[in-house]
Amino acid sequence: MSVSCGVGRTVGRRQHDEKRNKLIHPSPFGILMRDDAHLMRLLARLRFRHLQMLVALRDCVTLSAAASQMNLSQSALSKMLHEVETAFGFALFERAPKGLVPTERGALVMQLATWMLNELGHATEQLAREAQHSILRLGTPPFIAQAHLPPVIEHLLLHHPCELRLTESGVPRLFDLLQQGRLDALLTSLPSRSTLQRAGVQAQALFTSAMTVIAPRHHALATARPARFAELRAERWIVPAESTLGRSAFEDMFRRAGVFAPDRLVISNSPATNVELVAAGVGLSFVPSLSLARATSATRVREVTLEAPLPASTVALVYRRESDAIQWLRDSIQAQAGDS
Repeated sequence: MSVSCGVGRTVGRRQHDEKRNKLIHPSPFGILMRDDAHLMRLLARLRFRHLQMLVALRDCVTLSAAASQMNLSQSALSKMLHEVETAFGFALFERAPKGLVPTERGALVMQLATWMLNELGHATEQLAREAQHSILRLGTPPFIAQAHLPPVIEHLLLHHPCELRLTESGVPRLFDLLQQGRLDALLTSLPSRSTLQRAGVQAQALFTSAMTVIAPRHHALATARPARFAELRAERWIVPAESTLGRSAFEDMFRRAGVFAPDRLVISNSPATNVELVAAGVGLSFVPSLSLARATSATRVREVTLEAPLPASTVALVYRRESDAIQWLRDSIQAQAGDS
């Protein structure tokens, strides 16, 4: 008889414990199907700070430790707890010698609060990732921006939900911004392997960019006769600032010919402006061929024939990590290359 009663008590206790566990460890969807669904509705009315307080009290056990974790005074935290318990209509914690112990229904509230905080955190992270993927922070030298980017950007924004933030500057500064995480990618001349390794970035060659020497329409060098670099050096030149892609290409042009670069310079970083200055007779310039083709004053300048042809520059996509926006940009560049 005693054994029978013992088994009965054991079974009864197990059933009670299982029922209690179902209350204390429910799934979010199971909760909404029970009579305690009103707890979820009450929790939904609480502020984010109240949810944090409930979890902090559960984890820290004492009011003083929870108050310290939340950077609140103990009296302020005690007042918040009283407001929440009043809203629920029952006590969430029992006051014990060693601290606060959740009541049975309080434990359920703690679990709901924890789940809601986790869901809010996940939603915030997901929104942040989506925002990061939909915003492309692109850096490029002005020579590439003006010559190649307009149709690429048109294609990108037409086919993809992307917000583009464009930064035009010299290559060294652009690399600094990329390494600092303030840019997602660069469109620039293909860097050396050692430069990529030092910066900890990746690069993919995408297309080549041809450069052209131009002079005013009636200039003595604007003829079919190939111009010698010694003649070119004697002219005034309109060139980009130092440490820019265009300036490096300009100096390399003379260096390959074994001639010092010209020192009579007008500094201007805009290819479109440089074409206008050449048309006005200010001097010679060195611009992307596409910039010349699109310039409004193209008919007022002439291409200068050189004694040695200029090699085309390889333009690369340089980036820290892959993303949807990076792939969209790559697709748009390749689509424009296929159309040209």
